[in-house]
Amino acid sequence: MSDNVSGTGGDVEGLLAPQAVARAVLAPYITGLVTSVLLIGIFFALFARYARHDLKEHGIRGRAVSWTVCILLVMCLGVSYEELVDTGVSQLRGSKELYAGPPQSNILPILSGLTEAVCQAFLLVRTGALMEDIVHRYIIYGFTGMLILGGLLGSVLYSAMGFLLIKNVSTPIPPTVCQALWLWLSAAADIFISVALAYTLHRRITNLGGFNATTEGLVKKLITIALQTAAYTSIMSLVGAALSTAYAHSTDFHTISIGQAFWLPLPALHGISLYTTLSIRKTIASTLSNSRENDSLNPTLPRSGYSRNPGDAAGGAVKLSTFRVGDRRSHQHALPTTSQTGTLSGVQVPLEVKVQQTQQISFDVRDEFDEEYSVEGKLKESLS
Repeated sequence: MSDNVSGTGGDVEGLLAPQAVARAVLAPYITGLVTSVLLIGIFFALFARYARHDLKEHGIRGRAVSWTVCILLVMCLGVSYEELVDTGVSQLRGSKELYAGPPQSNILPILSGLTEAVCQAFLLVRTGALMEDIVHRYIIYGFTGMLILGGLLGSVLYSAMGFLLIKNVSTPIPPTVCQALWLWLSAAADIFISVALAYTLHRRITNLGGFNATTEGLVKKLITIALQTAAYTSIMSLVGAALSTAYAHSTDFHTISIGQAFWLPLPALHGISLYTTLSIRKTIASTLSNSRENDSLNPTLPRSGYSRNPGDAAGGAVKLSTFRVGDRRSHQHALPTTSQTGTLSGVQVPLEVKVQQTQQISFDVRDEFDEEYSVEGKLKESLS
């Protein structure tokens, strides 16, 4: 085949990095870019299906966050493709040029930091909505909010140091230090949010009680999902942060780029984590719907022992109610002192009621579904 090619093609001399340096600089970067492209493709496949069927069920906040993350990931995908092509065809193959890259490559850290901040802020608000104590809620908001902003600042600093490298300006902070700061704070925010959510849900089981088997199983499932959501991003962030810290002040081209393979996939992983969180709403609705269908096939008596009308016994849940047995205005009327009838599963049962004095009595009639409905409402409100 080479015999059919004539001439030198206009070859020019240029500086070339040693093969070992080129491999050490480019391998982590290209690996991270390719992984990012694949994961973003997975996110788009999941999100497209979710947007067609279930996204409309969320409130304005949930839809706004979803589309914002989608737009940011489209931008990440575009820059990643550009970087793959540019890295493949560029003839600037000196060690410094390979490490610094083209100017547009420094946009990726900012896009990544923004994507992480949006997803983490949404998860933080959702976690806070499930907390009963307002003081604890705002403590979580304040502390985790600082972690999120710190991670975003780290990504901006890392990008800024990259632009300075391209201009051959001495960087006041080593880029690897900025990268380590960004990834440590990002991992801390992910872990803290998920642990806070899992702890809040666990307290509902241990402290409140009164859950039926369906609701308790659902809450435990949500705890598992919360921890899995953190695992996607926190593991990558922790590994990248540890490597960046280990080589924070290194000037050796053989090790200076090693952390790039771990932060480049983070935007896509945060997007997938967001999808996992949004799909919880469908899990809740499906689980509780199946539970109610089973209960309608196997009706049980409410805890009060009787219902006020035949429909209550078949319906299942009896909400909090207040009954009045006489008041000041009832003095003008005859008070019941003879037997009356109540209903027990549609059967008339005589009830002997003797009024000794006129007073107001308030009490709660609870059914096993009351706690289930309250938890369902809280979860749906936080996921809207």
